[in-house]
Amino acid sequence: MTSPAQPTGQQPESDASLQMRARAMAALRRGEFDLAEEAINRGDATLAELIENLRTYQIELQMQSEELQRSYARTQQALDQFTLLFARLPVPALLMDANGVIVESNHRAEETFGLSAAMMRGYLFHRMVDADDYQAEVRGALLDARGGGQAEVAAVRFRARSDQQLVGDLHVESIIDAVSGAQQFVCVIVDRTEQMADLEKLQATVARLRAREDEPAAQVAPTRLVADATGQVAWSDAALGVAPGSRLAELASRLRPDEARTLAAALADGSAVDITLADRSGTACPLALAPVRDAGGNLLQWLALARR
Repeated sequence: MTSPAQPTGQQPESDASLQMRARAMAALRRGEFDLAEEAINRGDATLAELIENLRTYQIELQMQSEELQRSYARTQQALDQFTLLFARLPVPALLMDANGVIVESNHRAEETFGLSAAMMRGYLFHRMVDADDYQAEVRGALLDARGGGQAEVAAVRFRARSDQQLVGDLHVESIIDAVSGAQQFVCVIVDRTEQMADLEKLQATVARLRAREDEPAAQVAPTRLVADATGQVAWSDAALGVAPGSRLAELASRLRPDEARTLAAALADGSAVDITLADRSGTACPLALAPVRDAGGNLLQWLALARR
């Protein structure tokens, strides 16, 4: 293919002229009008060309500005949604920077720790945690979150209000601040104080029952299984083959159909029931499963005693 012919009497532009025009266009975009004017005076570019180039550049800038505005709106919407969710969480939640300084807290956290929003802001997170727990587990979890994005620590002791003791699970998530780009951490605390207190009581009961089993065959039928109020097994005689953490309802699979139905009904209404469970050796173990209640009639736990 041949190049189009130059109009009669018009000389082809030199490389220097083309470079000057390109420089003039770039200068105009940068607002350096002297160089653009020089190009016009030398004949390397016309005013019409420069104006057209400037209009094109203006359109590009406008499109970029509109995209930036849309991006900002999306970022602001996401930030507003996060802020609303953070504030309405039904559990204590904190936002802290990479140095462990709290920069934001929700109402539940302020209520739990007995500090106002203003006092929370700038407070050091480690001061809220039991010193031993912080050194033993929490500090390492924060380092894990810094590198891996998230971390969890169970049953952490927190320094709550002076009249409270708080034991909770700590969940940490690393995020990037939308404005500064700095790393921050969202810390959510799931309160397990009452659950841990109930577990301690249950463990104490199990210890007492084991002690009683060590007494002379006196006197009481041996305890074969202990479960909490929800039906979760806390302890079982190893010979029964019932795993701690399993549910009483799961025993139905090891019972006769009629006993399985009776067990389900007893668990539903909180009443005593007699069942016969085969142990690991296949020997039938008659058990009396009974609820234990406090003075107010509230269910505390279930005990399965050997029937004679």
